[in-house]
Amino acid sequence: MVSQDFLKRWFGYTRRERTGTFILVLIVIIVTIARIRLLPGPVDEPVSSEGFSEAKNSDGYGSDLIPSDLVKPIEIRLKTFNPNTATAEELISLGLSERQSSTVINYREAGGVFSSPQDFRKIYGITPLQFDELIPYIIIPEVEKTSGELLR
Repeated sequence: MVSQDFLKRWFGYTRRERTGTFILVLIVIIVTIARIRLLPGPVDEPVSSEGFSEAKNSDGYGSDLIPSDLVKPIEIRLKTFNPNTATAEELISLGLSERQSSTVINYREAGGVFSSPQDFRKIYGITPLQFDELIPYIIIPEVEKTSGELLR
């Protein structure tokens, strides 16, 4: 059986440690009580929607937005295109956003090649609806495959 001396040595507190722990616990209790007593609790006041309505209807609401008469709508002209050679402007004129057209161009610059119209569906950001609208216009010419000898 384990002796009591062993247990006291490893799991007991010295007189100094007991005093320090007591003072620390006392400080925590005092601070907690002081916070509860001195800090005001949440106040439940009914919120009126009148202020929100006034702010919404004021002249300054939405003034940081671009007026709709200054925004030019993008005219969508569907025509045949090759996604391997189309420029950003051509892709935008087909109804793609700037972000989508830059994704297509970045894919090509990284070495990607569209070998079939179905490959265009895999571009991130192209929605199924956009793809369904564009697929009749995607033209990818056949590339001649030359067989070369393997060099050793």
